[in-house]
Amino acid sequence: MSDQTLKLVAVIRARIEATRRRITLLDSLAGLLLTAGVVLAIWILSVSLEASFWLSPFFRIALLLILAGALLVLLIIYVVVPVARFKGWFGQFSEQHLARLIGRAYPDVSDRMINFLQLTEGAHSQTPSSLLDHAVNELGSAIQPVQFEGIATPARIKRTAKFAVIPLLAVIIFAGASPATFSGASQRLLSPSTLFSRPAPFSILVSPGDIEVIKGDSVTVTTRIDGSTVPRAVELEYEFEGEIRSRTQSLDPSESGLYSHTFSGLRQSLRYRVVSEPVETPWFTISVVERPIVQRLDITLEAPSYTRLPVQELETNVGDITALTGTRAQIRIAIAGTDASSARVSFIDGSSKALSIEDKLILFSKNVF
Repeated sequence: MSDQTLKLVAVIRARIEATRRRITLLDSLAGLLLTAGVVLAIWILSVSLEASFWLSPFFRIALLLILAGALLVLLIIYVVVPVARFKGWFGQFSEQHLARLIGRAYPDVSDRMINFLQLTEGAHSQTPSSLLDHAVNELGSAIQPVQFEGIATPARIKRTAKFAVIPLLAVIIFAGASPATFSGASQRLLSPSTLFSRPAPFSILVSPGDIEVIKGDSVTVTTRIDGSTVPRAVELEYEFEGEIRSRTQSLDPSESGLYSHTFSGLRQSLRYRVVSEPVETPWFTISVVERPIVQRLDITLEAPSYTRLPVQELETNVGDITALTGTRAQIRIAIAGTDASSARVSFIDGSSKALSIEDKLILFSKNVF
């Protein structure tokens, strides 16, 4: 063939190859969009099921396997296979096949395109070169003006995108409307082998919790229910120290919505908790302790030096002091019973002073004005 004919053949075949590449690329992109749409649809369905039913590990694993299987199959069918065909690894996407596609879109050049490719590939038996050159040139000249690259349009991508955007919007709406629910269900799905417990519909707040009281004191246990669900029944369960079986007390709400019960004149320690199915609080302890007592009171009076009076010791447990102004009173207090954690002395003028306790003994001094 002449140089002019060869140049024409090269230009047309380069356009055919560029079209073939573009079709492969567009098919792969459409396949990716389809894959993303299907995977998102399966994911939003899985998240919805998990959020509604708190699935067991078996079903979460099954959903993830379905999701992974769908992803793998779709990638193979819609991405790997088109690329493999383009590369000629199997079911080659040949120029002849592309020529038939072009022929369906542009019927005027259908036969000419196929004949052109066949002649340029040597399918011309013993045709003289001059006739062959003329035939190829004539076919190429008829094909050259046709913009057959138009068959590689993004129309399929647009159609697929319309499908893929539906599950994407569903994910956005779900995540935006209830981010905590969507995030929690997604995290549980991504930890398929972990057993999760459905959260309680409400929480129970108890006061005072663990507390230490003096023997004979009364304690009021107050309960508040937090949540949108109102429990049918609220019970206080308690047992005194030494008891084997616990007792229960039904609680009724006050006008403010609080539940309360008072333990009056406690003589024994006890533990308690609040139960409202399916929620129960931890056990709390009310520890009853004996009140510390003053076992002995000793007061020593040191008169001012100018009086030259001797040191005077009052009788034991006598607390009334009559002395000259400037006399210094040294007071010694012995404590019995339960260990005291703190002590304080108060005066008639309203002042007070914190005292230190060492081995159940309190020592302090005070000037008598």
